[in-house]
Amino acid sequence: MIKNQLQFKIKNTLDEIAKKTSLIWGGIVGSFIQKEIIPKDIDILLIYEVLTKREYEFTINHFKKLAKEISNGKRFIIEERNGPFKPIKKKVTQFHLIIQSRKFFKYTAQTATLSYIEWTINNLPLYGSPILSIFEDKRPITKEILLNTKYGGIGSSIKSLKNKKIYYAVYRIKNNKIRLCIESKQPANKEIKNSLIGIIKANLMNFVKWKTHNYSPSYNDIIKISKTEFPKYSKEIDRIYSKEKTTKRQVEKILKFIKEKVESSI
Repeated sequence: MIKNQLQFKIKNTLDEIAKKTSLIWGGIVGSFIQKEIIPKDIDILLIYEVLTKREYEFTINHFKKLAKEISNGKRFIIEERNGPFKPIKKKVTQFHLIIQSRKFFKYTAQTATLSYIEWTINNLPLYGSPILSIFEDKRPITKEILLNTKYGGIGSSIKSLKNKKIYYAVYRIKNNKIRLCIESKQPANKEIKNSLIGIIKANLMNFVKWKTHNYSPSYNDIIKISKTEFPKYSKEIDRIYSKEKTTKRQVEKILKFIKEKVESSI
């Protein structure tokens, strides 16, 4: 299956979901847009006027149906947790569903990481009105956003490594009501590598966005800035991107250096 075919099937799924729910926007965000081939992790953002238990379950079931339908040679799965989770097995691609109500999207866009700012600019809309009609983020990118300890900033990443845990958001249903919970887990051995790679890539990308005001930095942009800003770690950063290899100790050192760099800036 090629990207255009998959994109068409995702659009059809969103159209079907919208018929029976309050979906107001649905589309693809993240690396899928820039890559020529289908990546292992496809971030799909869905925003509802009001998210209910029925609408959430209806959405999950439709994407499970799509995943089963198109699994041929390559297996497709669903990831409901909003966190640094990537498929571990080869020939597996996940639909990473980021499901939010309009109210919660506006709240997280005002308080969370640079991802939300990027999504309002770089997205592949497949259903609904322009995402900027839901929320337009005009805040300057500040040190506080980059360093925050709660929503995926450098401080949050350092905390995660120190506690040896992965933090994520997930919907739970209790007493027939749906609520978003913040949970954590100790990563399995196979998840540790993905977690370390994900943490350093996210923070390097956020640093480059902050430094250059470019919301879609390329691999070359990140390497170029790294050589200028972090010459001591430029070879290790290049290794992380080119070979997907690193260690917890190296990630901690790089994060500490980035944090000091940001804190000392004017």
